[in-house]
Amino acid sequence: MTSSAIAHTTANDAAPEKPNWSSTGSLETHDDGSHILHWSDWDAGSSSCSSSAATSENRREVFLASLRRCMTSTGFFYLDGSPLEALREELFRVTAAVFASPASERNQILMVDSPHFRGYSPLYEEQTQGKADQRDQIDYGPQVEGRPKAEFAPHRLLGPNQFLPDHVLPGHQSIILQYTRRAQELSDQLTTALELALGAPQNALHQFMKSEQNDSYFRMKTIRYPNARGGGDQGVGAHKDGGWLTLLATTPAKGLQVQLASGDWVDVPHRTGAIIVNAGQQIERVTRGLLVAATHRVFADPTVGERLSAPFFSMPALSKVVRPLPLDSLSPQFRAAFEAAKAARGGDDVKSDVPRGDLWGGEEEPFGKLAWRGITRSHSQVVDRWHRDVVPPTAS
Repeated sequence: MTSSAIAHTTANDAAPEKPNWSSTGSLETHDDGSHILHWSDWDAGSSSCSSSAATSENRREVFLASLRRCMTSTGFFYLDGSPLEALREELFRVTAAVFASPASERNQILMVDSPHFRGYSPLYEEQTQGKADQRDQIDYGPQVEGRPKAEFAPHRLLGPNQFLPDHVLPGHQSIILQYTRRAQELSDQLTTALELALGAPQNALHQFMKSEQNDSYFRMKTIRYPNARGGGDQGVGAHKDGGWLTLLATTPAKGLQVQLASGDWVDVPHRTGAIIVNAGQQIERVTRGLLVAATHRVFADPTVGERLSAPFFSMPALSKVVRPLPLDSLSPQFRAAFEAAKAARGGDDVKSDVPRGDLWGGEEEPFGKLAWRGITRSHSQVVDRWHRDVVPPTAS
C-alpha cells in the first residue's frame, strides 16, 4: 500500500451555485443495511450483555469490522441503542420549548452577548459557502471558567454557556449538561473503538483529546430547521465537519443527506432508537485520508414541517497539534478494509462538493487555531464586540 494509493481525491473544487437536492437512495438501506451498528455489540463485555467471554469478544469484533467498513467508505453510520437514547426525549422536549418560547426570551441568551461564542443565533445568521442557512440554533460547549482575554486566542472559546433560567424553562441547563457529559463519554468510547479498528497503538488517537493546558473542547448545537415554504431550500449547505466525531440526534422530519464517493447523494433519514455518527476532518487528517470525513448537507424540504436536530461535535484539545499516524502502525485488517472500500468505488477517485482537507489546518498548527478561524468567520458580530484586539474588525 503506497502513500499515493491510499490518498482520497476530490473531483469537484466547489459546490454548484444551485445544488440539485435529489437523492439516489437511503443510507439506512445502502449496501444492505451495513451502515447500521449496534452499541450492544461493543458493550457486550458487561455481564448483562453476554454469557461468555468468547461471545463477548466475537460481538466486539463484529462491531469493529462494521466500524472499519463504514469509516473507510461513507464515513457515516447509524448507532442503534447508544447511551444517549435515555436522554433523547428530554433533550428534544427542552429544545422544542426553547424554540417555541417568545423571541424576547431567546434574545436573553444571544450569542453576541457571549465572548465564548455560546448562545442563540437567529434565523439566517450563519452561512455555508456564501449562502444563508435556513435555521436558528443555540451553541453550547464545555461549562468551565472563562478565559475571555487569553493571549492564545482559541482559549477564549472556553467559558460558561448561556441557559434560560429555570423559572422560564425548567431543566434547560441540567438536561444540556447531562447530555453533553454523556455524549463526551460516548465519543471517548468510540475513539477507543477506532484505535482498535485501526490496529493502532493504545492512546494513538486519545492523545489528541487532552493536553497539559487543560483545554479539552467540544461544541454542541440544538438546531431548528423551520418549515421552508418561501424561505429557500438550503438548511445547511454541503460541508465536512472540522472536528473529531459528530454524534447527531434527530427528529423524524427528513432533510439530512450524505455524499457517496461516486458523487451521488443519499438521504440519511431518522432511525428510531439510533443516533447518526460521522467522522470529522481531524480523524481524516490523522489517518491520512484513510478514514473518511463525509460531505453532507441539509435540504430544507418545503413539503415537511419543522425539523429539530442536536449535533455534538467532539474535538481535539485546543492546544494539540493533530499529526498523522505512521502508516506502518495500522493493522492488516484495517488495510484490507480500506482496499475493499477502494475496490467498491472503483479506485481512488472520491467525488465531493467540498475540497479534500479544507479544514485540516497547517502541518504544525494547533487545532484551536483552526477552530478559532472557523468560528470567527461565522460569527463576526461576536468578534466585533469582544475580540477586536486579536481579530481585525469586520467591514461595515
